[in-house]
Amino acid sequence: MRVPLSWLADYVDIDLTPEQLADRLTRLGMEVQGIERWGADWQDVVVGELLTVEPHPRADRLSLTTVRVGDGEPLSIVCGATGDELRLTTDAEGILILEPDAPIGRALGDLFGDTVLDVDVKPNRGDALCLVGLAREVSAVTGAPVRWPETAVSEGGRPVSSMST
Repeated sequence: MRVPLSWLADYVDIDLTPEQLADRLTRLGMEVQGIERWGADWQDVVVGELLTVEPHPRADRLSLTTVRVGDGEPLSIVCGATGDELRLTTDAEGILILEPDAPIGRALGDLFGDTVLDVDVKPNRGDALCLVGLAREVSAVTGAPVRWPETAVSEGGRPVSSMST
């Protein structure tokens, strides 16, 4: 089972490095088969704001764009993205379009990166096949309390007692 640490942290505080947590879970019987760092190779990719798009004078499939990527001067970037991707039409695939409040110049890895544990949950531990179950295991190895998710159930209909004889 692959579990992002950011999701697990919603249920239990984790004051260990991913390697330390993996070691403790493995000793407990929850073998961690791998640790993936999503976004570690995205540090050179930053959030930018597309300011202008013009056709490239010497290439039909390229565009000249002006992009603001931080506090300095906007950059002129030759782009191979299609008109769809540059929002010249309504369809967009390939270019990641972020929320308007995304911080310009911030590394994409800082925004979307995460550490993911690949945990081998054994057949006799069905209770650990969910985030809450793994949070309980992390709680057992760290001593940190589990934070249960808030739930709101609206009840309606007849009382169950009226349906039994």
